[in-house]
Amino acid sequence: MVLAKIRMFWLEYRRDRMAVFGLALVVFFAFIAILAPFITPYDPWSFVSQALSPPSQKNLFGTDKLGRDVFSRVIWGTRVSFIFGLGAATISGLIGIILGAIPAYYGGWLDDLLSRIYEFILVIPTIFLLILIIAMFGSSIYFSMAVVGLTMWPYLARIMRAQVLSLKSKAYVQASIGLGASGIRTLFKHIIPNGIQPVIANITIQIAYAILTEAGLSFLGLGDTTQVSWGQILYWGHLHIASAWWNTVFPGLAIALLALGFTLIGDGINNTLNPKMRESR
Repeated sequence: MVLAKIRMFWLEYRRDRMAVFGLALVVFFAFIAILAPFITPYDPWSFVSQALSPPSQKNLFGTDKLGRDVFSRVIWGTRVSFIFGLGAATISGLIGIILGAIPAYYGGWLDDLLSRIYEFILVIPTIFLLILIIAMFGSSIYFSMAVVGLTMWPYLARIMRAQVLSLKSKAYVQASIGLGASGIRTLFKHIIPNGIQPVIANITIQIAYAILTEAGLSFLGLGDTTQVSWGQILYWGHLHIASAWWNTVFPGLAIALLALGFTLIGDGINNTLNPKMRESR
């Protein structure tokens, strides 16, 4: 049954050429992240050539101001972006689904309180909040990932809440309750599985947002200095953008392509799971 649903989903998903292109981009970068130790010609932290050398056969993406190979650093930076994006979106997804579904199902004062919390967090300028917290408590990649995840969950909680409010009055839900199923069992067996589709699509898009956020924080000097990230490469290279364009073009292109890939996947999932969107294609 599950395999049949996956097959049907894929048959519909692949009709969207842009979504397939996005999937290809993400798979390409995923292989780079996995194979990074085997395809990088140099240690990303080591001096390998003259500083600010242009792209050549020896250094495909040139070198930075410390003589480090930009190609090797971009390859290793792929790992950081994947870990950060997937980790932050996972944290956001788990919190958003739980805090969106349970209060909406039971209603009452808890649902009202959390609705006000969603609205409060959503009106706070996220980037300034992130800068403040990371500047105060440290810039470890895992801490930053958790902070980003904790600032994104209200978006998913609102979507999940709307889905639960729409589905809890359905006949099959009422039949489950009538047969003696507990509220939690009904919620996690019947309501969430049938209402999670738009949440999944938005989680995928949030991965792209998290990748861009990590790059932005690293570019501002608030990233983890013990890790090689694309934003950090941009940070080291932006002062020489006029004379050494390769220090910013290649990591910037990688950021744009990976974020684009996850965004296209999210749009593709949403279009595939939404009957109205399918009819309009």
